[in-house]
Order: sequence, then structure tokens, then C-alpha cells
Amino acid sequence: MKEFPSSSVVNKIFSESKFFKKLALSKRKLPFGTIEKVLWRNKICAATVNVQEGASVKEIQVFEIFLKGDVICEAILRTIDNSIPYPILFLIRFEGKYQAWLGYKETNSAGVSLTVKTYNKTDWLNFEELPLEIKGLNLDEVYANFLSQINSNIERKSEEQADLRARVNHAEAIRKLEAEIEKLTSKLFKENQFNKQVKLNEKIRNKKEEIRKMKEGAL
Repeated sequence: MKEFPSSSVVNKIFSESKFFKKLALSKRKLPFGTIEKVLWRNKICAATVNVQEGASVKEIQVFEIFLKGDVICEAILRTIDNSIPYPILFLIRFEGKYQAWLGYKETNSAGVSLTVKTYNKTDWLNFEELPLEIKGLNLDEVYANFLSQINSNIERKSEEQADLRARVNHAEAIRKLEAEIEKLTSKLFKENQFNKQVKLNEKIRNKKEEIRKMKEGAL
């Protein structure tokens, strides 16, 4: 990943407590204490980068979250996301490695982002390996491209493809099938009875075939 344009840089640092106090969020119901600090890294909008305002997306915020351990609680990200009326690109950092997280948020008629539906994330990577680039003529396109850069199953294969919501739902269905395969595979390794192994293998093959068909018939 290349640094986003300098015109978009905010570079405001908050301790965990100050950040959540600023958002008026309660710590009582979430596992706080896992974050070292939060950097408001960038504000991507028509005034800071060379793109037009989108019909739905007016701004994209970029927060870099420095962790004390290598696991981020999704509920914390969701709480932050649902407190800010714009899409948020999270760069999660631990010991020099990064994960990029981006939730799919729909907007109301006024263009205000609503709650997060699903999250997409990368593996742990070096900063320069993050597949993120500001690409598009307007912020709707930039946002959609960020999502597809993080999750290739959201990528638009042709100009005639379905809208972003359908593509995100399609990618989420694939993710759920992949999670089911992981669970079945784990169960298979622990199973000693041959007839049960055969049945588990059949279920795994069927789900892999479902994924193959979904990807070949990608929206």
C-alpha cells in the first residue's frame, strides 16, 4: 500500500480512553484495554483527494489502531463504526504487521451511513503489502473498490454486474461456506469411524462444489 495523498492526512493520536470518551462510548459492555492508541490517519473526501463526492458516500475515515495483542475484538470496531456516520477503513497494527478491516455500510436517503452489515479483512501483512489504493471517479467507487481490494469475491467482473449490496451478500455467502468447510475438516481429523469420515468428506466436497459454482457464476 502506498500512503494516501498528503492532503488527506489528519494524524491525530488518541489514547484508548480519550478516543472512546470523545465518541461518548461506554466501556462497560466491551473488552476495552486491548488497544494501545488510535491514530486518525486520513480523511478521504472530495476536499482532500481528487475524486467527486458519491451519491451515497460523502467521506471515508481511516483509523490506525495499535493493539497490545494480535487480536482485535470485532464488537469494538462495530461500536466505533456505528458511532460515526461514514465508512471507516481500519488499519489494525501489531508488532509492525497490519490487517485492513472495512465494514459494508448502507446509507439512508440523506447519505448518512447506517450500521455495519458485514466486515471484510485481510490477513496480517506488511504495510507495503496491503492491497489498498484510492481508485474511482467518486467516493462511491472508491469505497466499493476498497471493499473488493480487501475481498476479491466482491470484485466486479464486468460493467453489467449487480450492485454492491448483491456482490457483498454473494461474498458473505462464500465466506460462510468456507467457515463451514473449516469446521467439517476439523471434525474429520478428529473422527475415527470410517463411515462417519466418508459422510464428512462428502459434505466437504458438496460445499466446495457450491463455492466453485458460486465463483464461476459470480455476480
